[in-house]
Amino acid sequence: MVGADSMTKYSLLLALLIGMLLASSCRSSADDPAFGPASFSPAGNLVVFSHQDGGACFIYLGNLSTAAAKRLTKARSGCEADPSFSSDGKFIVYSYASRNDRKSSLFIVNADGSNSRQITPSETDDVYPVFSPDNSNVYFARSGYFGHHSPIAASRQHDFDLFSVDLKNNKVTQLTYQGLYDLRSLCLSPDGKELLISTTRYPIGDLFEVYPTAKPQSAKLVFQPHVPDEPRLTGPTPAFGDACYLPDGLNILMIAASNKGGGNYAYNVYLMSAVTGAIEQLTKLTGMTTGVQASPNGKSATFENEGKMYLLDLQSHSLKPLQWSGLNN
Repeated sequence: MVGADSMTKYSLLLALLIGMLLASSCRSSADDPAFGPASFSPAGNLVVFSHQDGGACFIYLGNLSTAAAKRLTKARSGCEADPSFSSDGKFIVYSYASRNDRKSSLFIVNADGSNSRQITPSETDDVYPVFSPDNSNVYFARSGYFGHHSPIAASRQHDFDLFSVDLKNNKVTQLTYQGLYDLRSLCLSPDGKELLISTTRYPIGDLFEVYPTAKPQSAKLVFQPHVPDEPRLTGPTPAFGDACYLPDGLNILMIAASNKGGGNYAYNVYLMSAVTGAIEQLTKLTGMTTGVQASPNGKSATFENEGKMYLLDLQSHSLKPLQWSGLNN
């Protein structure tokens, strides 16, 4: 007979493994999503995203009106990931690892693909960069360990904390000292005052945590939302991630898992009120869904499901497949 403590640890392991599926590592592998999270331009007509092909992943700029995509940089190997527009639309920040066994650094490139330059050291492992509203700083997460603690888990980045880099002098400042086991997304609030992350803590499980940019030493708010039919063993074991603010700053888009039995998990997009915690399901999909991101006007969002990117209308909940031309060119 399995003891309660063993079942608790097993429940957390399940949540961690499901959470890993929601994560998008900068070290590309065949199991990672075909498309990384897409960042909208300020005008909302363009998105920049990472696309994986053949073990490498590169950044593309996509036009939502024409569904035409083109390579942004000229990297020939490795993985470019986590691209994000500046608030004026002139620049894009992203992470880049030259090989799957190398650490990732942060780079900034002009929105037309010119003048790519490195802004964090090569010996660190930096991911999820986002510009501050005035574009003077970039917030990001740094991993202190790449590996695994389980014989059934693939190597991933662990031991995360939040940092910022001053773009005038490339001075890096550590903001938190949490040593988080995992971190699956990082989102800046519209007013630039809060950093929202998706993480996991033992024995609680998956969490959304909010850190004030002014005093980020500890979390200001912690969310653990629950959705119908979420995974259960001895008790609720929420599996969710990819938390992202809507432009109003009052609502959060997220992806969560459900399981109605039979071992088949479905991952869907949900809307959560940051004020009341109320949850609304926005999609009814099967299989894996990752990388939800909201548009600047809050009317639509993009995400990936089973190797395809979609545009979601947040009012009608209708879906439009984004069938990009120009990929892998």
